[in-house]
Amino acid sequence: MPKEVLAALLGAAGGLISSALLLWTMLRSKMMEQATEREKLWVIAYDTKLLEARLVDYRKLWALTKAASRSHIQDLNPERARSLAADMTDWYYEGGLLLSALARHEFSTARELLERVDRGSPRSSERWEHDVLRSFGDLRTALCEDLNSRRGPTLIFREEPSTEEEAKAETMMLRRLPD
Repeated sequence: MPKEVLAALLGAAGGLISSALLLWTMLRSKMMEQATEREKLWVIAYDTKLLEARLVDYRKLWALTKAASRSHIQDLNPERARSLAADMTDWYYEGGLLLSALARHEFSTARELLERVDRGSPRSSERWEHDVLRSFGDLRTALCEDLNSRRGPTLIFREEPSTEEEAKAETMMLRRLPD
């Protein structure tokens, strides 16, 4: 077989192989793009459903926090504090599943503080009220962060903090950001 014919056949074979590889690569890329788009749609649907569920349940918890607000803290006697802690525990078993790691941490801190009510002296009473106000403020801030209600829509993706310390640090950082 002449060298020219052999070279032409090898060139044609190489061209067919490279065309096949290019076609396979293009099809594979298209399939990956479609899979990515399906995944994005699933995440968007999940986030939407989670937000809708949080809106319903977080409203109930938000209403409970009214008793620990600046305008009502004077009415929060030991009996009422323990009752509020019980109401929060009841809420937790209805809607607590939807809490983020940070909101769950703030919820637990606030609820536990109510159970440790000690208003014997005026000084301890003032300290406890201060701690309750701060803790419930932190809880409300965490709920707003979960709902993104104070900042509005954003395209920035933040992963869930893996520890309570990271969650606390992230909250402190977010509070320092300008609105």
